[in-house]
Amino acid sequence: MNRIIKVTVYLVLFFALLLSGCQIAGTDNTTDSNIEALEGVFAKTHLSEVESEEAAKAAPKAAVPYYGGDGYAGIEDVTIAIPTASPVTVANYPEYGQTSVYSIAATATADVYKVSVTTSYSSWSVRETQEELYYIYSADSIYDTADTIRQYDNFAQEDSRSREKMQTVFRSSFGGSESTRYETIEDDTNHALGKLAALDSGSMNYDSALKSMESPATDAAAAWSSEVSYTEAQAGSDSVVSALLGFSMSATYRITGKRYYTELPDSALSGYDRSNTTLWLEETRRSSDDALVSRSVTREKYYINTTSGARSSKTVRSRILLYDSKGKQSMYLDKDGSSLASLSYY
Repeated sequence: MNRIIKVTVYLVLFFALLLSGCQIAGTDNTTDSNIEALEGVFAKTHLSEVESEEAAKAAPKAAVPYYGGDGYAGIEDVTIAIPTASPVTVANYPEYGQTSVYSIAATATADVYKVSVTTSYSSWSVRETQEELYYIYSADSIYDTADTIRQYDNFAQEDSRSREKMQTVFRSSFGGSESTRYETIEDDTNHALGKLAALDSGSMNYDSALKSMESPATDAAAAWSSEVSYTEAQAGSDSVVSALLGFSMSATYRITGKRYYTELPDSALSGYDRSNTTLWLEETRRSSDDALVSRSVTREKYYINTTSGARSSKTVRSRILLYDSKGKQSMYLDKDGSSLASLSYY
């Protein structure tokens, strides 16, 4: 609640700066509280990734909680019967401090089942819940890695990308309602994407990073790669938003983004044998006039031990560009890990 109050109060100053593109004379606009307010609105992706550093370091797990020996030997398998007689709760899954609830129901098609899973996050997380809904083909009575995902509108077709629902609910950080991020798996290693090279290094400039993914570098050693697109509408009350921006406008902002992910054999850090890297490219626009408000680049890397399931500390870096009312870059945030971002002006 304190964070939400900070966002509402301090964004009044900062959105005024976005419109003017300059500092208010005699005012220190780079105070910690002001930067925290900006992070609460424009750095949700970054904050989502670093929050797990406060918990025990364990590798994130796949959607299927039963490996049957075909996964991390140090991760206890959770047996989920098909179909489930009642919802099955799996603690600390897919990451430590998170709880996932599975329901698996029969469909009218033999051996095809509907899987619903809801993950809940800690009360201090910027995320509240994540939901996935998809269909699997299973010839036995246990949900495991041998089961294949089927297209939700064509059960005869196997498709690892297919989700009928894939969404994350974020807690409010704009003095208004909560927001929902809707995700679509556009591509993966099983299809046209191929195997991506590591994504943690490279330009933090949005245009350069975007261009690099038009023909992304590849690495034949990659174990898995994926591309996910997402949209999100961030809303506030009309009176609050008008006060923040200094003129009457729609209360809704439209967020669009891409997330690229790849896993590679990597023993550069002692005790680990794989690195997972991710790149996010994201922009925010006002819904009323499509005016650009922000663009961001976030890069992440961590190592895992595929035997013990241990995970290293994450490195997460973001650069968030903020635009004035004329569409010009006015200032930017640089954020590294859980440290408070730095604010600079053009």
